[in-house]
Amino acid sequence: MTYYEVPPEYGAREYRYTVVNGRTVLVEPRTHRIVEIVE
Repeated sequence: MTYYEVPPEYGAREYRYTVVNGRTVLVEPRTHRIVEIVE
């Protein structure tokens, strides 16, 4: 799975994002846990 940097204007620098089953999710990169599904 590929993680991408969150753009600075969203203010979530400690997280990364990826797409799972067509949905964008925020991921904690150290634990690989999904922290939020972006609607």
